Amino acid sequence: MLHTIDGNTEYADPHVAFMRRRLGNGWSARLGFMKTWCPPEANALDTGCGYGEYALPMATIAAHVDALDISQHALDAVGAFAAELELGNVNTIQADLLSWSAGRDGQYNFCMCLGTLMLLDPQTRRSFLETFHRLLSDDGYLLVDFYTPRYFLYRAFIAKLSLRDKTYSFLVFFHRMLRRAHLTKARFEREIAECGFTIVSCGKDILYPSSSYHACRSVEGNNFDTIIGPYFEPYVLKRGPRKS
Repeated sequence: MLHTIDGNTEYADPHVAFMRRRLGNGWSARLGFMKTWCPPEANALDTGCGYGEYALPMATIAAHVDALDISQHALDAVGAFAAELELGNVNTIQADLLSWSAGRDGQYNFCMCLGTLMLLDPQTRRSFLETFHRLLSDDGYLLVDFYTPRYFLYRAFIAKLSLRDKTYSFLVFFHRMLRRAHLTKARFEREIAECGFTIVSCGKDILYPSSSYHACRSVEGNNFDTIIGPYFEPYVLKRGPRKS
């Protein structure tokens, strides 16, 4: 699997090399998670796919995966990883979800959007949820998460980092808390319902390998899941009937 990737490709800059270790360390957990929630032979979409932490293991289950992100650098890495793993069913797309989604109603039966919704303003977040409702087929599933930026608090006060990195991590934590200060779980769940979704499972009910940060904990040498709690709290949503 991914732990065999040697990193000697044109994409082996330090950041992507670190992502290779994350992918390898968390592969089994994410694959197990995908087997639980991604329908076999699904037509799937990963929005804000990053370096493919979930899109790649999902591609071993789904018939086709569209990996969408606004960063071409991240998508280049996804393409390289997919080629090395001989995953020919991964299609990378550089685009903004809202503009790209026009005319694609009902094309997917599984969508995911991790680490993104909590950073959006309320109107854009609602537009994202409504867009996923359009993109999904009848009774399709959407995986999202409620963002809790405690990872940066862990980095600021617990991780063995330089003072500069600790200061930066604290500022990121403070900034992201302000970005989502208006949002509570009750409001988030109300938005979910108003956009036509039903919560199938959430939080501790889901065996969730969480973000790439959790997957790389063996690289950093700490299991901060047990120190400071989960970084993301997942929601599996089922799409309800289309609105008239």
